[in-house]
Formats: sequence, C-alpha cells, structure tokens
Amino acid sequence: MYAYDLAAALAGVPHDVEDPGETMMIAQPPADVTMGKASMFHYTWGAEYHEAGKKIWSWDKRPYVRTEQVRRPRAHKPELPPADAGERGGVKLQDGKPVTAETNAILTDMLTIMRDAIDDLDDLPHDPGCGWEQNEPACDFGCEPGKLCEPTKTWRAEAARKNEA
Repeated sequence: MYAYDLAAALAGVPHDVEDPGETMMIAQPPADVTMGKASMFHYTWGAEYHEAGKKIWSWDKRPYVRTEQVRRPRAHKPELPPADAGERGGVKLQDGKPVTAETNAILTDMLTIMRDAIDDLDDLPHDPGCGWEQNEPACDFGCEPGKLCEPTKTWRAEAARKNEA
C-alpha cells in the first residue's frame, strides 16, 4: 500500500478519487460490501462477527507475526467466515453493522484469494537463522538492527555452494 502510494506520487501518476463502488482501484472489505468496479482488494481492518453477544468468527492480519506463521504460512491460513452468516440474521460486525449476504461474500472472496496465494508459498527454512526463535543464531545474513538486510559476501558464497550441491 505505502510502496504503491509513494511510487505513484514520485512517478506523477494521476488518480481520480472516486466513491466506493465507483472506483476502479480498490474495494475495502468489510467497509465496502461489494467490489463495485474495483479491480483489487485492499485489506484495511479486521472483521469480527458477533452473534447474540458472542464473537463467532474473526480475522485480522495484525496477529500474524509469530515465527511459525512466517516460516510455515500454509499451516496458518485464515479461516473463511461462516458460509451462512449473511443469511442467518442477527450476525453483526464489531461496529454493530449487520453482516449481510454481500458483506459475507466479499470477505469470503478476499480471504479465498489470500488462501489461494498462501498455497503457492514455500516454507521458509531455519537455515540460515535469523534469531527469530529462542536458541537460534542471530541473522547470519550480515544484518544490523534498523538497517535493510543485505547478505554478506560470505553468506552469498555459502548459499551458492549449497545450491551447486
């Protein structure tokens, strides 16, 4: 999101600001309940479904930061919302708005696309370590805290040797 914004601004790409449903750029579920004319999704805020005062489903990207989620993404795919949530009546978002069939459909579509993309991801190896887990060596890429990580010549040579084997 930020990279696109900055790149577009630096390149002088003009944008028409259009109302939700009319924009060809993005839909933002669950704030937007249909794609309208949008060509992509923009994830903005987590959705929670509540029924009779109890949370029955939720998904938010922000808690996906544990090592095992990063290294084994296919094992931690987001759950889809209940298929019938929009038809049951009485299911509401955390802001009190009702979950309609359209709301449920757009969230299901967005998360299905995410799940399909996650299926294409490889697990990340434990070697070389990055200090993510207890007893794991600190990043041997040659990284320094607060700086963009660029592999050292030693690491590149070692990686090349492993790939040739």
